[in-house]
Amino acid sequence: MKKFAIGQKVKLAFIQDLVFEVIQVNYDESYEIQAYLTDQDVLHYGNVSAEMLTLADVQTYSSLS
Repeated sequence: MKKFAIGQKVKLAFIQDLVFEVIQVNYDESYEIQAYLTDQDVLHYGNVSAEMLTLADVQTYSSLS
C-alpha cells in the first residue's frame, strides 16, 4: 500500500492537471489534500484513499513557476 507524508505533492487520479499537497494523514490512513487555484481559492478534499493518489513530479512543476 502506498503511503504519503504531510507536505508531499501528489496528483489525484481524476484531476491529473492539478498538484495537491498532503496536509493531514487521518487515523484510517486516508488523506486530506489541498491545491491553491488562486491566492484566495483553495480546492480541498478529505478522506482520500492512497489508491486515488500518485506522487507528483515536483521538479517538473517547480520549473514551470
